[in-house]
Amino acid sequence: MKSKRPGKIKFKKVVSEQFPINPKRGGGIVKIDAWEKEQGEVIKYSMAYINHLIFSGDNGRVLGYDNAHNFHHRHYLGEITELDDFTSYYELVERFEKENKGVHKMTIEIKPGGLSDFFVSAKETAKEIDEGRKLTPKNTIWIDPTDLMAILKPERTKLIQYLRKKKKVVFSELMLDMHRTPVSLNNDLKILSQYQLVNIFKESNPGHGVHKVIEATFGDEKIEFKAVL
Repeated sequence: MKSKRPGKIKFKKVVSEQFPINPKRGGGIVKIDAWEKEQGEVIKYSMAYINHLIFSGDNGRVLGYDNAHNFHHRHYLGEITELDDFTSYYELVERFEKENKGVHKMTIEIKPGGLSDFFVSAKETAKEIDEGRKLTPKNTIWIDPTDLMAILKPERTKLIQYLRKKKKVVFSELMLDMHRTPVSLNNDLKILSQYQLVNIFKESNPGHGVHKVIEATFGDEKIEFKAVL
């Protein structure tokens, strides 16, 4: 007589929360899921930050924690490490929150170079993918060396700092706050817009037609200007 196989443990998902990260702040999505047995006991959990632009392996999971395979462990860019200091789920969520804030706010690196430099970097990434290695995180804007020196002029760095705080501002207000003339300010915005550091568009101004609006494309990310002389 054949012995009965042990029945599968039945469980259902009772928690499923997610938050899409604004592309200006790095993009991706943060998810937390939890499953419990029929009796109400939590049997499985998963928390993850997913962003395929940062890491293509592990289904796009850049950072995460779960207890699959019956042990608590951490995922980071494809590497799995067992948690030997697990104390509580609450503490783990706090740890995930703290780490996640640093992961999706990648530093924006502005580097001098041309199209050939862009493709050298792209080929380096391609090699990492072909060889199954961890991808080197990059958030780079390549800028013609002449334009980079132009962006680094004091009045333009002040403009970038102002927009970092304001995020979005009407042109007339920006002109007054920066004590600039329309012509000089438009010239600076044209260069910043060329490298997608700002968006410039028109917005309805009820009763007064439309006005020009400037919006920074970067959030709280650190911006590094790198130049080799």
